[in-house]
Amino acid sequence: MLSEMRILGVHKAEPRVRRILAGLGFTPAMQEQPTTSFSGGWRMRISLARALFMQPDLLLLDEPTNHLDLNAVIWLDNYLQSWKKTLLVVSHDQEFLSSVCQFIIHLENKKLAYYKGDYNTFKKMEQQKRVEQLRAYEKQQKQLNETLASMEVGDSVLTTSGFYGVVLDITDDVVIVEFGNNKNCRIPMQKTAIVQVEKPEK
Repeated sequence: MLSEMRILGVHKAEPRVRRILAGLGFTPAMQEQPTTSFSGGWRMRISLARALFMQPDLLLLDEPTNHLDLNAVIWLDNYLQSWKKTLLVVSHDQEFLSSVCQFIIHLENKKLAYYKGDYNTFKKMEQQKRVEQLRAYEKQQKQLNETLASMEVGDSVLTTSGFYGVVLDITDDVVIVEFGNNKNCRIPMQKTAIVQVEKPEK
């Protein structure tokens, strides 16, 4: 493996290469073996070692702790603490993220949200955001329920499908709505399908 890395021109920095490989769990004897002699998991470690040695301006790590034992994870964590360039990590390891990350990018419902701080800070902020969203939803539902309770025949309504109509009849849970100027277009629907009510002008 070291002979292969020397081809990359890293022989002058061999001590650093050995330090990285040792940190990722390679014994001195293993460091002399060809890459082809290793299993897939160990080859992932070799790829990680190569990336760390090259020190790119942007280092992208996809689940870097997946193929590492505890000692290697601890070493990688400590090594990345002094990383001077941009580091982008995709990981399910929450402790690792909290240790090495200063910003969190969260993908949800096809939208990206940015949080400053480690993963623990992100979790607290995300929880607070969900509490606020729930409060806003409950307030909106309360207002809608009050509006539906006051709905009367002749009111104009907007449905969840985006159509406007006029209320012709109301029962406990069902309302009959006439749409457009077509008197034959009268549709019974659940009250929950109404999202807006407007009183006629007097």
